[in-house]
Amino acid sequence: NTLHEMGASKQELESFYQTYWDISNVRSYRIDRAIKKRQYDVAITLMEAERQRPDGIAGYTMLNQLKELYLQEGREQDYERLLWEMAASRGGDMEHYHELKQYYSDEDWLAKREQLLSLKAWKYPSYQAAVLSVEGLNERLLEVVLQSDGVNMLKVYEEQLKPLYAEQLLEKYTKEVCRMAARVSDRGTYQSIVQELRRIRRYSGGDAVVQELANRWKEQHRNRRAMMQELDRL
Repeated sequence: NTLHEMGASKQELESFYQTYWDISNVRSYRIDRAIKKRQYDVAITLMEAERQRPDGIAGYTMLNQLKELYLQEGREQDYERLLWEMAASRGGDMEHYHELKQYYSDEDWLAKREQLLSLKAWKYPSYQAAVLSVEGLNERLLEVVLQSDGVNMLKVYEEQLKPLYAEQLLEKYTKEVCRMAARVSDRGTYQSIVQELRRIRRYSGGDAVVQELANRWKEQHRNRRAMMQELDRL
């Protein structure tokens, strides 16, 4: 900054950069200067070199800058390659999902979507579900929800899936509350079970399911005083 404010020559600035190039802040400053001065070819070259350094600082922000410069400079193959690299390293990043989808035609996207879902970083059920939900692939989304542990994912997609698959969701809820009730626990857990039973009641046939479960537990677990008290609050 001082050299620039003093009006140092280009040669003096380049000499300074070369002398202190091992300092990451100097390299970052040089890249920022190139972008501000619209020396995009220089900025791209510097960022590409930064990615190759063992001590490089090519973090998420810089990679985004590089990606946008590729697109701005018409280097579409480089843009596409880097976009996929970033998507592969940051599973569940829906910004990458939307950017990828916008880049392809509707026809081409069908195959690219499956490519995205096949990436190791996108294999987590919550990441898969997010994409399937946006894509409206409800049958596949249901499968992910039914295979998930607990009821958290079910609650996230319940509104979307309930009109189509109420019976399957009711069965999932029932299975999960039975699993919760099977373990001796504290009052907080029993309160959570009652909350889930109230959600089950919102389903067609849910009242009968709740009544049957409550009666069964009052017989099986009558020695769990806290559980009995919470069930009485239904």
